[in-house]
Amino acid sequence: MIKYIILFLLVLFSVVSDIRTSKIRNIHTASAMLAGLVINTHLSGMYGFKESMEGIILPVFLFGIFFYARLIGAGDIKLFSSIGAVFGIDFVIMVIAYSFLICGLYSLVMLCIKRKFVSTFVPFIKEIRLCCLTLNLSVFENKTTRTYIRMSPAIAAGCVFQVLLNL
Repeated sequence: MIKYIILFLLVLFSVVSDIRTSKIRNIHTASAMLAGLVINTHLSGMYGFKESMEGIILPVFLFGIFFYARLIGAGDIKLFSSIGAVFGIDFVIMVIAYSFLICGLYSLVMLCIKRKFVSTFVPFIKEIRLCCLTLNLSVFENKTTRTYIRMSPAIAAGCVFQVLLNL
């Protein structure tokens, strides 16, 4: 039960902070990581510690290149790592999958509503193609075609889906 309370508070504070300031505060993510490590180590010993550490490290390795290309923010990676610290690697993998599906669908709907689908999507495909041909991530620095989305609400929804599936 304590893990769900930590998850609820983490997601609540992170979403509010992200919506207000476009930043996810380190105090929220670091506190949840520490709490997850302590609780899992207390409940499951070294296995719990290992699960928490894997849950922390996986998002960093998985999204490091995306962060470098400015496709995902550091706060989102830290939020995924905090969730992984509390619930472990299997849980965070599913949350990542649900979050990206939700965020992708939201992005497509918003681009279609604003009638910016072609004007945003075509340059992005060109950037990806150029990146693959040149093996250079600096092509993603074009800010004129970039559309930003706060991902923390999608991460929160991904957590809700995963918690409901675990019940």
